[in-house]
Amino acid sequence: MLSTQKIIVIATIALSASSVFYGCAKDEKTPLDEWLIEESLRNDLVYYKGQDQLLDPKGSSPHPHFKLLFNPKAASVLDASGKLPIGASFPDSSLVLKVTYKPNGEDIKELVPMYKLSTSEYSENGWLWAKYSPTGSKALYSVSNKGDKCASCHSSSGNRDFTLAFDLH
Repeated sequence: MLSTQKIIVIATIALSASSVFYGCAKDEKTPLDEWLIEESLRNDLVYYKGQDQLLDPKGSSPHPHFKLLFNPKAASVLDASGKLPIGASFPDSSLVLKVTYKPNGEDIKELVPMYKLSTSEYSENGWLWAKYSPTGSKALYSVSNKGDKCASCHSSSGNRDFTLAFDLH
């Protein structure tokens, strides 16, 4: 069975090759997007603070109401309160997923993953940044954008490894 790192390397190579041969629209799904969608739809993700709850957007966040989930790698570094300790970082292969909801609070609007992959040519500040339709059928913001609309806000004061939810919720 292939390791996660090997799959990521293969997906990155495939993405690079497809970009060279076909060109890549900024929000067209790439092989790396396809892989990240699969990671975002895994059934072993855990909820923020262990609670399946809808969180309110804070401050000037562009994200609507959301649920926050982590893959086991990311969850392994959260403290007893369910937060990333101040000064700590997520290890590579960590997934932080916002599942955003429409105003009715029941229908999913988007999947918004951050995936820590510091070695990827598509990462910004060590993270892959993306946004997908609820089923992952469409890339609303591809990893090929390299976080150009995300990284500046996530770099703001008070971030914990470019995540903001821990100090807001």
